[in-house]
Amino acid sequence: MNTPLLETALVILLLLANAVFAMTEIAIVSSRKGRLQAMADQGNLGAAKALILARSPNRFLSTVQIGITLVGILAGAVGSRSLTAKLAETLASVPVLESRAPQLALMMIIALLTYLYLVIGELVPKRLAMRFPEPLACAMAAPMALLSSLAAPVVAILSGSTNQLLKAFGIREERPDQMSREELNVLLREGMVTGSINNAESKMMERVFAFEELKAYDIMVPRTKIVWIERNASHDAVWAEILQSSQEDFPVYEVDRDNLVGLVSMKDLYGQLAAGKPVSFGQLMQQPLVVPETQKANSLLELFRQSGQRSAFVLNEFGSLVGMVTLIDLI
Repeated sequence: MNTPLLETALVILLLLANAVFAMTEIAIVSSRKGRLQAMADQGNLGAAKALILARSPNRFLSTVQIGITLVGILAGAVGSRSLTAKLAETLASVPVLESRAPQLALMMIIALLTYLYLVIGELVPKRLAMRFPEPLACAMAAPMALLSSLAAPVVAILSGSTNQLLKAFGIREERPDQMSREELNVLLREGMVTGSINNAESKMMERVFAFEELKAYDIMVPRTKIVWIERNASHDAVWAEILQSSQEDFPVYEVDRDNLVGLVSMKDLYGQLAAGKPVSFGQLMQQPLVVPETQKANSLLELFRQSGQRSAFVLNEFGSLVGMVTLIDLI
């Protein structure tokens, strides 16, 4: 039964098996976990199994390594028997090569198997896996999970040994699906380059990620650009300046601008005028919302939501008013 034709067929099958292992390994490692999760949420069972394998790298890689190692050993054993003998007989028919025929045949078989192993068993399947990671991961996840279950004892030994050696070097296992902010920004820029995300969307997302790093001081309107109202000022004296301003809320001071006593909104002013009542800033003003200049933008947004106010006045470390932040500024 061990004919050269049968052995050739076995070698080809083993090379294809190696290709499957190599392709599956790269496909699952290269797949984007977010895309697999989205596919799994849509009911793709292969994507769900691929996520399980990706989140257990030691078990998965041990299974792949077992398969690749066994395939390599079997391919070498099968290919070096009657194929080498048959080739040696052919080479021996050449008088010049007769004395070295067995050695030459062995070297040629090894060279041929190495070439086929690299091209068919490694390079081509890995390139395919890098080109279509998610579809291939979904397709091969179920067979690989089954193989991992069958080889569970050996996989457990290899995984345990790997973990112990890593711990000996002070390396702890990290979650494979953990993504840093820098990696997410890189993905956004890649999406902009490929056209799947436009420039405006990319910039908007990057600003959202940077929002929590902003402080009230970074986005406030400086004190010198704020339109102020003196508590006892007459409506006619300041109305023209109020109309020319783009502010919706105006700080009210008494004596000097370091003495902030209240806040008057444009809405309240128009309401008073519409009712035909005289405008008194002292009676219309509300309690102002005051925050330190180090207040984080995200907590300030929450403060606006809780208080119902749309403006806050910013104080420095000495208690002096240095600017004003509005809800519009945050947005």
